[in-house]
Amino acid sequence: MGIASMELLGIASAMATVASSITFGWGSMVVNESANPGLRFLAKTLVNHEASNLHLHIEGHGGLEGRYHLPFPGQAHDFALERSRAVALRLKEEAAAAEIELSEDSFTVTSFGFSRPLVWAFRSGYGVDAQYIDSAASGRNRRVELYLQCGAFVVPRRRARSSVPVQPGKPPLTDLAPGENDALGEEEEQLWEPGESDDGQMVAVELADGRVMDVPISYLRRMGFFDDEEVGEEMGEGEGLRGPGPAGRGLREMRE
Repeated sequence: MGIASMELLGIASAMATVASSITFGWGSMVVNESANPGLRFLAKTLVNHEASNLHLHIEGHGGLEGRYHLPFPGQAHDFALERSRAVALRLKEEAAAAEIELSEDSFTVTSFGFSRPLVWAFRSGYGVDAQYIDSAASGRNRRVELYLQCGAFVVPRRRARSSVPVQPGKPPLTDLAPGENDALGEEEEQLWEPGESDDGQMVAVELADGRVMDVPISYLRRMGFFDDEEVGEEMGEGEGLRGPGPAGRGLREMRE
């Protein structure tokens, strides 16, 4: 059973008063208490229309700085997903506080890593053009977005993919056909281009999950794992990579 048009209009009008984007502090998974009233409203709305297939999408996003700190496929996705889960947990807590029983089938948590920024901006301290350094603007990218959906009805309205800011010089994202899923591809989570090298020098880096990936030394140097003297040294198996972020867990080998 669907929802009558007048009810949908009422939901859309009410959603206009609810924060549909919850922002996060730098590196934080903590949901600000200011989000509680809106989440309680959403919990009540979902329960009141449980038989109508009304569904809440909870979508996590990270800042563009994750291109440096979470560079390997899946890392930024998993980080932003934890933010989505934190919001889902708070949603359930607000439902419990309101003494209503919220079905976990009424909402879905997903993640887009850092592939869908609101603005192409970084905090200070990153090696990007000065025109893209804006700490306040970059903070808008660290967020979880909330969408209510019933069939083709979605509120708030989703923006077109072609309007998503992209790396300068890159083509815009293509818009999707109606009903097509906006899935995140792992290729969008890599900072370096496939085949990029540093005069042929590559490093095999072991990740925390045991995977080993070949990474250009030029990239690791930009991240601060190496200085110029260390690049020329022979490093044995299991030596830890030094520098910011959790990307490298051990250096397995270096080859020309």
